[in-house]
Amino acid sequence: MAVVYFLSFFATMTGEKSVRIEADTLGDLCRQLIERYGSKMSILLDTDGSLSRRIAVLVDKRNATSLSGAATRLEGDSEVQIMPLLTGG
Repeated sequence: MAVVYFLSFFATMTGEKSVRIEADTLGDLCRQLIERYGSKMSILLDTDGSLSRRIAVLVDKRNATSLSGAATRLEGDSEVQIMPLLTGG
């Protein structure tokens, strides 16, 4: 099972700092999180099923956008971090 770590306001939204989820891909994991925590987590995916550009997701400390986005394969011991997108200003 992948371990998902919620950072910043995601921990407040879910009421948890981490959770274990069984999923084959990052997209599957995000859909399960939306189902589990409700529409407030719909920020994770765009309407076409791709990862939202409004968040940052790391899989094993690598940015998911530099991997395969929502199609990124998860291993049993994968660590996923979900956080707001930090932009320079």
